[in-house]
Amino acid sequence: MSFKSNKKKYVSPITFFLVLIILVIILSAVLSSLGIQADYLRINAVTKELESTTLAVESLFSIKGLRYVIGNTVNNFIGFSPLAMIIIALIGLGIAEKSGYMRTLFTVLTRKVDRKILTFIIMLLGILSSVSEDVGFVLLIPISAYIFMLNKRSPLAGVVCAYAGICGGYGINLFVSSIDSILINYTTSAANMLDKNYTIALSCTVIIMIVATILIAFVGTYITEKIIVPKLGKYASDDEMQEEVVIYQSDIKGLLFAFVATLFMVLLFTYSIIPGLPGSGILLDSTQTEYVNQLFGTDSYVTQGITLLLSFALGIAGLFYSLGSGRKTENKDIVVESIGNISNIIVLIFFASLLVSLYRRTNIGNVLTINLMNILNDVGFTSFPLILLFVLLCMVSSFLVASNSTKWLLISPIVVPIFMEANISPEFVQTLFRFGTSITYGLSPLMPYFVVYIAYMQKYSKETKKVFSISGCFKVMGIYSIAFFLTYLIVIIAWYVIKLPLGSGIYPTL
Repeated sequence: MSFKSNKKKYVSPITFFLVLIILVIILSAVLSSLGIQADYLRINAVTKELESTTLAVESLFSIKGLRYVIGNTVNNFIGFSPLAMIIIALIGLGIAEKSGYMRTLFTVLTRKVDRKILTFIIMLLGILSSVSEDVGFVLLIPISAYIFMLNKRSPLAGVVCAYAGICGGYGINLFVSSIDSILINYTTSAANMLDKNYTIALSCTVIIMIVATILIAFVGTYITEKIIVPKLGKYASDDEMQEEVVIYQSDIKGLLFAFVATLFMVLLFTYSIIPGLPGSGILLDSTQTEYVNQLFGTDSYVTQGITLLLSFALGIAGLFYSLGSGRKTENKDIVVESIGNISNIIVLIFFASLLVSLYRRTNIGNVLTINLMNILNDVGFTSFPLILLFVLLCMVSSFLVASNSTKWLLISPIVVPIFMEANISPEFVQTLFRFGTSITYGLSPLMPYFVVYIAYMQKYSKETKKVFSISGCFKVMGIYSIAFFLTYLIVIIAWYVIKLPLGSGIYPTL
């Protein structure tokens, strides 16, 4: 299999997004004219009660639609999260790189570590980064590419590895986060349609999530090492990354300065998320009662500012490294250079923001997802055929709606009662949903951070002098998706057939 395209057939990312934008506009007009809509039960976020709602496709091929495009494109671009996050991340990364801190740090940390172990660590960190969606895409991807380059391997493989880990593990984690709380609230409301007394614990799926996280990390590592890395080959470049890194005493001194600065910031951050101490807890959402929601809730300052905090920490560490090592680097030049070559990324983000905002406006994804899940009502499946069909539908839904919380809000009142009547627990249904959506999450161009993946693949394609097309980007992620599908399927079968516990006292069946 070749991931590189013939130059005559190469389609630029901008053209790709433009074509999708045109298709969305045409599709919205067609579906709206046909009167396509969906009737569903919506869970009221305040009262937690179910409300009957009708959602229709809205046409962009109209005066109202045209006004929306003209009046909201700029604001949607400015408010598109990847734009601000990637600029913030590149400032911190640029300072850390230009000062020499990243090169020295990762040389010391990785030179005696087996490459397969490094790949596993990156894959695992990608999975764990789903606790905060932004940070993995804007920080882990470029750091992974840098580590691969430092080890004389293609940075393209590093980008793919990190992105696959983030997306393939989007629905799983070793830790309980705010997404667990959000999904559980919707699952409980849906379960209460049949059983008013049904309650779900926050740690209801902790066992199966731990196993799935470890397995996906190992499978992702295997795919990266056995398929992706050999296909992409070694990193061939004339720049200084090809030189052997020599660590001098001054570099060690610089690392010591950076370590002290980093340690101070870690202690300060830790104190800021501990409630109840004098002046502590400033990064927590004090309106929430449960600590996990205070820490990882939507309005938590940790969630909103984690990328800024990590980027700031990298930048400070880079500056202290420069100070300790005696490197003469002008701080203003570091900052300017760190964001000086992102014009191509910004242009891509503009078109991606336009695509995502227009698509959301049409309601196409929400309407189609609801109607898709209604298939479960019509087929009359039970037991494993019902489980398999639901996982497949969740895989398709990742192309239609990017947000897991939005999807689950829409479909949980449909699917949870169906599975409960088939003697399958709501906790297991929620797990199936998270597994299924993770499998194809990285393949959806409607996912906001898909553009970051494309942008870095384009960036390193130019640096490595390899033409890596849009189709090539889909091909490599398709390999991971197939492997992740088989892995998740094995986990699902094992838990359902053997009746293993999802968490403490919780099983796949009622």
